[in-house]
Amino acid sequence: PLNFDSPYKAHNIIDFWRRWHMTLSRFLRDYLYFSFGGNRRGKNRRYINLMATMLLGGLWHGASWNFVIWGGLHGLYLVINNLWRTIGFTGLSNRGLSYVYRAACWGLTFIAVVFAWVIFRAPTLQGAQAMYTAMLGLNGVVLPEPLFNYLNYFAGFGVTLNQLGVSFYGSWDLQAIVQLQSLLALSAIALFAPNVAEIFDLFDKKVREPWQWTRFDTNILWAALSTLMLGTSILLIHSHRVSEFLYFEF
Repeated sequence: PLNFDSPYKAHNIIDFWRRWHMTLSRFLRDYLYFSFGGNRRGKNRRYINLMATMLLGGLWHGASWNFVIWGGLHGLYLVINNLWRTIGFTGLSNRGLSYVYRAACWGLTFIAVVFAWVIFRAPTLQGAQAMYTAMLGLNGVVLPEPLFNYLNYFAGFGVTLNQLGVSFYGSWDLQAIVQLQSLLALSAIALFAPNVAEIFDLFDKKVREPWQWTRFDTNILWAALSTLMLGTSILLIHSHRVSEFLYFEF
């Protein structure tokens, strides 16, 4: 069955769990959430059932407080998302404002998911705390000094950041720039490009315009591309550190 459907394109947490690890999501829904009563016993009970389901979903990954907290975060996200839908606010009528609203929904969803991933992947709670401290800028924020003058072209934005506690020190870090460019390129692929199911027309998912050219076909171009990817994968097998699968000895 289809297991991932471009989850980072989701505009809310409910949609995220319909796209992320879909077989696990269905298992949690059918064997836990429905067994608890689902939404058949009133709204308050539904929120309790959602939280209990996600807490157990966290424990499914392993007996660790990190996984429990991760499940609790997503349970809280789902409760908030359902409460928001209960209010009935579905967006703004003006098309331009509606686009802004959708972009804001996507951004908030993405940040919430990434925030939860930290506790999921951190080896310890202390490690997660250190990462959160850095992400929130509590260790201070330092930007390259040449950026200060550039930002000042925008109504003295560099001075404003400096007054807010942002420091400007040192020169450009070439390695950091390359990593940032790679991150932006991979993000663009995840957010805008068709996924595997769409490229290969699996599960009745068709690639949409303007990405029709990416649709798989039995031609020379795809044969050459497949050969190139296979050869590159084989060559890179021994050039990178191999890490154990997340559920090794699960």
